[in-house]
Amino acid sequence: MFYGTVAHAQTDYEWIEFELMTILSSSQYSKIESADKMMIKAGKLKHKAVKLNSKIIKFRDKAEVATTASKRRKYMVKVAGLENKYAELAAEEIGLTTGARKKLFLTYRSVVTDVRPRDRPEVIAVGRVIEKEAYSKLKKSQKQLRTAKREKVHNNRYAMYQEINIDHQKAVMSILHLYALYTQMIGLDPDDEFYGDFTFSFPEDKTKKRADSGTTAGGSTTTGETGDDSTVTGEVTVTDAPKRIVYKVQLIAVSEKMSDAKLSIIYSGGEKVHVFRETGLYKYMIGEFGSVVEAEAFRETIGITDSFVVAFRGNERVDID
Repeated sequence: MFYGTVAHAQTDYEWIEFELMTILSSSQYSKIESADKMMIKAGKLKHKAVKLNSKIIKFRDKAEVATTASKRRKYMVKVAGLENKYAELAAEEIGLTTGARKKLFLTYRSVVTDVRPRDRPEVIAVGRVIEKEAYSKLKKSQKQLRTAKREKVHNNRYAMYQEINIDHQKAVMSILHLYALYTQMIGLDPDDEFYGDFTFSFPEDKTKKRADSGTTAGGSTTTGETGDDSTVTGEVTVTDAPKRIVYKVQLIAVSEKMSDAKLSIIYSGGEKVHVFRETGLYKYMIGEFGSVVEAEAFRETIGITDSFVVAFRGNERVDID
């Protein structure tokens, strides 16, 4: 299954997946079931890793308060051993997770090929770019996975695993989006944040009047009669926009500031944790992403059930549309 809650995103990927599942053949469905089993096993490994991380924190704390150098060394040797075991569990978990998502991607991709519309060339043009870049991302992350397994530094290795997991998640989201686009569950909307991850220009909307696009009968471009400072370049209008919106993942909100030890129980990944003080609460956040979809994909990799995506413009928190 998709294994992703995208409640704040513009597109409901769980609903799209539900619709797609209804048209799978028996062989395609068996592949999805196989991916399902892999994800369940990965979940069990993640649970073991979380418990192991608690032990790591415990021995680190003991090392910090050790009264002799020999005791400190003893505890740190224990920490090193546990961290290596934790890394092995993480590697196995990510290996299963990425393998499962690869199966999902390839299975859903075969379905998408069957429903590709023949009478909507502009949609097919966009779809081919999405499919090509999503598959390229999947192949690239498979190479990164082999590199990550050779990484010796625990935190670096874990951060690489998270990045790979995000790429696989986004690849599956891309193919689901493409299915919805081809079957007209959603329209081709240039304002959808999903398209920010891809490199293409949208086909010109021929239903718009020339006057609306600021194009004269001779084909030249104008800034219209508004007198603003917009610069028109081909199909894209560039303006002096305000600070861009960035998306972060909020882990927890508490009334008192947390110690590093307590915080590491909740999150021990490679991303830097930021604290935002608002309405008397300390809100702990990680990541900085250009789209809701990217932030949600990352959120799914950290395994914190109560986490959610928030948006900021500069230092000001804003609502997610």
